[in-house]
Amino acid sequence: MADTPVDINEVMDGAQRAAVLLLLLGETYGGPIWSMLDEDEVKKVSLAMAQLGSIDAKTVEKLMVDFISRLTSNGAVTGSLDRTEELLNKIFPPD
Repeated sequence: MADTPVDINEVMDGAQRAAVLLLLLGETYGGPIWSMLDEDEVKKVSLAMAQLGSIDAKTVEKLMVDFISRLTSNGAVTGSLDRTEELLNKIFPPD
């Protein structure tokens, strides 16, 4: 990516967006996310991360605003036994 601001909706695919976010989160906060990815997802995000180059601050800011707006656009969270079990199975070993 060049140092000039880009329209993230047109230029960055999902793997590139995930790569930027995981780089921002670093090992401590991004580690749990990496552990939930399957092998193909790890390969795609790793490749995207290796090819990113320099991303300017305005583009990073746009990406973060887009990410947060997508998280909050629904405005609601629903918890259920099935959803909880699914989430815990992804995070913790079967035992």
